[in-house]
Amino acid sequence: FHVDHISGVLPLLFSFFYPADLRKKDFYIFGPEGTKMFFKKLFKIFKEQIKPESYRLFIRELKTGKTFYFKGIKIKTFKTKHRKESMGYIIYEKGKKVIYTGDTDYDEGYKKIFKNAELLITECSVPVDIEDHMNPDKIVKLCEKINVKKIALLHLYPVLNKSKLKKFFKRSLKTEFKIPSELSEIII
Repeated sequence: FHVDHISGVLPLLFSFFYPADLRKKDFYIFGPEGTKMFFKKLFKIFKEQIKPESYRLFIRELKTGKTFYFKGIKIKTFKTKHRKESMGYIIYEKGKKVIYTGDTDYDEGYKKIFKNAELLITECSVPVDIEDHMNPDKIVKLCEKINVKKIALLHLYPVLNKSKLKKFFKRSLKTEFKIPSELSEIII
C-alpha cells in the first residue's frame, strides 16, 4: 500500500473513461488483505472519476501461501521480507515458472521458492544495504544460490546509476539480466 506502488492505479482507472477507448472488458485487481478496504476509501474520495460504469471491477484479496487460478494460469503467493502484508507471486504456465517479488529484502528461504525459475522479477532499489530492500550485492548473492534463467530488475530509485549498475551485473552475474522499461516484453 506504499504510494510508490499504488499511485498509478488512480490514473489507470480514470483512463478507462476516455470515450475514444471506453473500457468494456472486466478488470481484476489482486492484492493482500486490506485491498478491498483500500479501494473502498479511494471510491469514496474520487467517486465518479474512477467508478466503473462501462466495465465490471473485481477486487480479490489473497492470503500468503495460497494457490489460485486466473484464466487458466496457476498462481501461488508467498510471503516476502518487507512489510506484514507484502507478498510475492509464483506464476506457473506451460511448465514454466515466473517469480515476482515486489519490495523485499534478501531471504535465504527464497532459494527453494525461486529455484529453476525461467524469470525472476525483483526490485533493486538502492546501491547500499538497507533493510527491507534489495541492492546489487543482494541480487548477486541470491542469483549465486538459485538456477534462474533470467532476471528483470524493477523499482530502481534515481540514486542508482543504470549504466554503472549494468556494468556491475555484467561482471558479477552469470544470469541474463534486464532493466525493463514500461511496456517491455521479456520472452521466456
